[in-house]
Amino acid sequence: MRFLSASFLSLGLLASSYAAELPPAVEKLNKNYQEEVDEILDKAKKQYAEVRAKHVKRLEREMEKATKKGDLNIALAIRAQIKNLDKEADAPESDLFGVVALSSPKLVPGIVCEYYKPKAQLKVLPDYSKLKVVEKKVVNVINAHAFSDKSNYATRFIGFLDVPKDGEYEFTSHSDDGVRLTLNKKQVILHDGIHPAQARTGKIALKQGKVPLLVEWFQGGGGKKLQIFMQAPGVPRQLLEKDLLFHSPE
Repeated sequence: MRFLSASFLSLGLLASSYAAELPPAVEKLNKNYQEEVDEILDKAKKQYAEVRAKHVKRLEREMEKATKKGDLNIALAIRAQIKNLDKEADAPESDLFGVVALSSPKLVPGIVCEYYKPKAQLKVLPDYSKLKVVEKKVVNVINAHAFSDKSNYATRFIGFLDVPKDGEYEFTSHSDDGVRLTLNKKQVILHDGIHPAQARTGKIALKQGKVPLLVEWFQGGGGKKLQIFMQAPGVPRQLLEKDLLFHSPE
């Protein structure tokens, strides 16, 4: 966490209740002092606005890079940071020039699920970058029932997995149709194409804490299913749902 502080604000204004008792010379000194403080504050506000604008532009460039690379978790986190800075810019002067914390956005429970409806018939996982998000919502479990559509659509679950401890984790997907599981930018499972409900497994070493999670899945037609399980030494097999899933609020 980084802080922006204005130490000169520790200088308070003289109590007005004593103003009438002060001689003219002292009142003039106080007036001069207040004018100097106002000038400093005005300059500081302008400098802050300039620094903030430059920082936002840098963040926007990084967000664009992450989006092009498909690192959507990172892009969403950066967008949340930009929104925090926007709120900060609208804060009252007393808040802005007291102590302002520029911190990373907190993660909240649930995972973002995006819904896509391509025109062409799906036979494999689509190129999501070429599709438009039709709808999205926050859900508490990764499955095939986030949306009520029955055929030819795709979903994408974007968020973070809360890893309980360091270790090598085994993930198992049960899907009908194609699915891809990505953790920490590494593909763990790919079971693409049209197929009945089938299982696939993959392993990856993870550190304790919240790691970026991306699950891509499509439904061609007929039956549909999607479940992701994980397990590790000392960690019992469990479905990816509820307390394990988090996302960055927009």
